[in-house]
Amino acid sequence: METALIVEVPAGLTPQQLSVEAYRALARLLREECCLEVMPEIVKDSNGKPWFPSRPDIHFSVSHCRSAVMGAISSHPVGCDIEDIVTDDDVGMLLEVAFSDEDRERILAASDPRKELTRLWTIKESNVKRHGVIPDDPRLWPSMTIPSELSANTHTPSANPCKPIYTKTGITKTYAWSVSGNYPVPRLKNIIL
Repeated sequence: METALIVEVPAGLTPQQLSVEAYRALARLLREECCLEVMPEIVKDSNGKPWFPSRPDIHFSVSHCRSAVMGAISSHPVGCDIEDIVTDDDVGMLLEVAFSDEDRERILAASDPRKELTRLWTIKESNVKRHGVIPDDPRLWPSMTIPSELSANTHTPSANPCKPIYTKTGITKTYAWSVSGNYPVPRLKNIIL
């Protein structure tokens, strides 16, 4: 069942409209992968992580950026994030407020700091979403070292080799998907990077 869906959306949608589109992507995954015609009720746990009380066997995550939405489902805890590549103007500010010294060095040494910053951010966010506990200061979110191409990573904060993270950076967007369990590369539908 480890599957994610990325859908391009029209420009100019509000954050609320983007959220609706992300949940539509999730509903599509549930229909196609789990044969659920109606999305189960969603409740948030004490940390704010959404889940299905009537279907605790289905874990999910949603994300959106200005131009796309992403939904992911799994039989194990999952987190996903999709982001537009940051602009040059945003790099300096984001480096200071969201990344550790180690992350900053890696980003600034990259051939394209904007893409590396966005890639590391999506990895960090998908991982904390999977765990369901998000520290207030993003600089405290765990850093990971993973290849730039879609691949599994075994260097997760828990140092458990059964917690892969998948990532892909395109021309305008980056996505990351963090799922518990030791799987081959999960299925991803509609890659639009």
